[in-house]
Amino acid sequence: MPIACVSELCKIARAHLRIHQPDTLLGHAGLVFESYLNLVRVDGAKFESRRHFYTYAAKVMRRIVIDFRARKQALRRGGDAAE
Repeated sequence: MPIACVSELCKIARAHLRIHQPDTLLGHAGLVFESYLNLVRVDGAKFESRRHFYTYAAKVMRRIVIDFRARKQALRRGGDAAE
């Protein structure tokens, strides 16, 4: 992956984390790595342009942050308690 692509993904990650920073322990590098793993798992993904790729990557990052936040809040409410 070209350096310009990584730096753009880092900008997107920082923007998502600025919104959710108090509720997450994720760093921007970790978020980029997690989103990259999700992106390479997509079979047959064909992006029409760079903008299409970055839009898709931003949606993947948003989903990761929201899921991370939801899991953290579930743990706070006793989600790990044994029955």
